[in-house]
Amino acid sequence: MTDRSHEERNAAATARLKAFVARLSDEDLSRQTDGDWTIAAGLAHIAHWDRTVALRWSAATAAGTLPIGIPLEIGHVINDASLPIWLAVPPRTAAEVAVAAADETDALLAALPDPALDAVVAAGVPRVLDRSVHRNAHLDDLERALAG
Repeated sequence: MTDRSHEERNAAATARLKAFVARLSDEDLSRQTDGDWTIAAGLAHIAHWDRTVALRWSAATAAGTLPIGIPLEIGHVINDASLPIWLAVPPRTAAEVAVAAADETDALLAALPDPALDAVVAAGVPRVLDRSVHRNAHLDDLERALAG
């Protein structure tokens, strides 16, 4: 039996993201977090990686393959290269895009056939299914920054 428990976790993380975004003022969105990061940049980062997962799934499905994992060091390079762009996005837009990306990615993942899910789990790349891990880790950091 295919494990689809990631769908519930993804939905819960998306609900948490929506609640977080809904309570943010424009001032909150512009608040500095770590280094040059802001809360809005953190939300743009979440959106970027959700959209990346969705696009990887779309490309893999069209090619009849599975999405592959991205090495952590490559992810860090992508984040460093993208930060100036994320900081340039209007803060409220970054928040809206994060919510839209989460919704779209959750819908795409929920529509995947069981064999694709089973193959990804067997290949050891569950982050392309369970987006809650990434979203929640960053939401934890953003909530701490907002409280601090």
